Amino acid sequence: MKRLILSIIIVLIIASSCSKSKMKETATGRMSDIAICSPLPVYADIEGTLLDVMYMEVFLPVRESVFKTEYVSYEQLPLYKKSKNMLIITNINRKDEYSAILNGFLNEEHIKEVKDNRAMMFQIFDGFAKGQSILIIAGTDEEGIEALISINRKNIIDFFVNSSHRALEEMVYFTGNHMPTQNELKNLLNIEMDVPSDFRKSFYDKTRNAYSIISHYPERVVTIAKMKNMNYSVSDIVNFRNDIGAVHWNGDYVDTSYLPLIIDTIEIAGKNALQIMGTWSNDDMNYGGPFVIYMIDLDSMFLFADGHIYNPGKRKYFKLMETKTIINTLKLGNDIDEKN
Repeated sequence: MKRLILSIIIVLIIASSCSKSKMKETATGRMSDIAICSPLPVYADIEGTLLDVMYMEVFLPVRESVFKTEYVSYEQLPLYKKSKNMLIITNINRKDEYSAILNGFLNEEHIKEVKDNRAMMFQIFDGFAKGQSILIIAGTDEEGIEALISINRKNIIDFFVNSSHRALEEMVYFTGNHMPTQNELKNLLNIEMDVPSDFRKSFYDKTRNAYSIISHYPERVVTIAKMKNMNYSVSDIVNFRNDIGAVHWNGDYVDTSYLPLIIDTIEIAGKNALQIMGTWSNDDMNYGGPFVIYMIDLDSMFLFADGHIYNPGKRKYFKLMETKTIINTLKLGNDIDEKN
């Protein structure tokens, strides 16, 4: 019996070890860092063009670069394998370690595409670690790689911006949801949205049919309101936000004296939405920060969604994007009923 029990324990240990070895660790690098992995001779030829493409800045309201790049030699790779963002660039005709890694990610058909087109880009998710985004740029020579980078400058930076929401969602909901607040939002506005565990109700405004949640350190706020269907102009939306600011946010208002509003049309929660980005200020308190508004047409009504942060002296872009990540969990089916 003792031998049988010992044998079972050994089998369980072996099974456990095997299952653990197959599990990928979660990417732990910073959202704003991009590890550039490339043989030094290749990187030296394309460095100027690449770094120009990789630079992206925003004004929130202070000028801020979105990404920081770090060149990674093969010897340094073990330290960067769990980076959230990786850019692997190599010439497939080289016989080095990065070419071997590239062959591990790409199949024969991909390699043929590179040879036929001189250079190609490929997207890899969860390559070395869970939640990781890898962009591979492979070419037959450095000139082809540099030309591809120049032509695809927007696509390259957009890849890292857009894929950041995968990692952001994992970070924001790492400890789960705060169900009491989530359920109250549904009961009061008949709106379903995933509320992270560190957020709590900030206010419910029955007059404006608005519900707001907040988390601190740094301060992040998401506000949802359902509005009757009518023709809303940008100034109407700004006035509505200012009205909420006057009542619930100590007099915060949309401030265009530093920067003009950035207006775009994007997809949010699977619906087309008007996006308005800008800065808010509070003259009495002498502070401010960035905000983003989404106005979503739901046929019978409009959904107003606002995310804003207060994070003085620190990087703001990805903290603001955390509010967008939360708003993007809205369940916006066609059966949302008007309430209140």
